[in-house]
Amino acid sequence: MGVQAGRAGGPGGPDGAAVRARLLRNLPGSRKRRFGIGYQDVTSLPLEVVRAYLEPLAGTKERAREFQRWVASLHNRDLAAVEPALRQLTVPTLMVWGTGDIFFRLRHVEQLRDMIPGATGVVTVDGGRLFFPGERAADLITHLRACWAVHHASAGPA
Repeated sequence: MGVQAGRAGGPGGPDGAAVRARLLRNLPGSRKRRFGIGYQDVTSLPLEVVRAYLEPLAGTKERAREFQRWVASLHNRDLAAVEPALRQLTVPTLMVWGTGDIFFRLRHVEQLRDMIPGATGVVTVDGGRLFFPGERAADLITHLRACWAVHHASAGPA
């Protein structure tokens, strides 16, 4: 949706009412086009969740314009600005990364691991994409529980 948001034919543009209506009227099509790149199996994303994601962004012309402005404001410097804080993060930090994510490649998690003093490790989820925690929660929970068990035991009694 971000790419189309900035176009004249996007949800906030002059013919945006038709685009907004189509996004919400054809939820299976919107799910595939808007979220397919972030899921291994986009059909695992319930249609009511698709509606919940889209309505705040494109439900009205004003919302669509606000989303368009927000997308246009995104910049790499915003992420870079948190680096000093990450370099001071000493709490145990487990990174669980999907190997199929085209937005955040494995080199990004390696950079984070090297940057965060409290990094306890990197676990990869084979084929997992950006939203793998939503469709493959068991893969995430297994690693989180193991990490918590180790660090809870080493922390001693509260």
